[in-house]
Amino acid sequence: MTSIDFDAEALRRQILDFHASIRNNAQQALASAVKAAAQSARSTALFRDGPNAVLRNSITDTIGSLEGEVAANAKHARFVEAGTAPHEIKAKRRGTLRFVANGETIFRRKVMHPGTAPAPFMQEAADLGEKTLEWGLEYFIGDAIERFNASGT
Repeated sequence: MTSIDFDAEALRRQILDFHASIRNNAQQALASAVKAAAQSARSTALFRDGPNAVLRNSITDTIGSLEGEVAANAKHARFVEAGTAPHEIKAKRRGTLRFVANGETIFRRKVMHPGTAPAPFMQEAADLGEKTLEWGLEYFIGDAIERFNASGT
């Protein structure tokens, strides 16, 4: 009598190892993408941050199991990202605004701010992170597939 044996347990173990490899490699790709996006947001030269670097220092990145986030937590981050329309600024304390223009100190109760152009530093960081993730997944997942194929299954 001739028989053929199938070892389903060995195949199951190989599939589980392949799954773990895919997950681990996806996490590596995600971590690389989040770090690249955060670094881009922190190092961009599209906006003036001032001597205290409040905006840059407010940028955080978190990496979870298969999710990541980059956030700019400064109060004015959204105004830098999206810009502002022309708007009136009124004095709150002491009833007047004080500023220097052309070497002359000026006091006013209100002034018209011309607005600011958008400086989409977070969008640019997101675009870079997306490209990094795409490349990372292609590279790392391809590596897992090659190792699975080389295992003889």
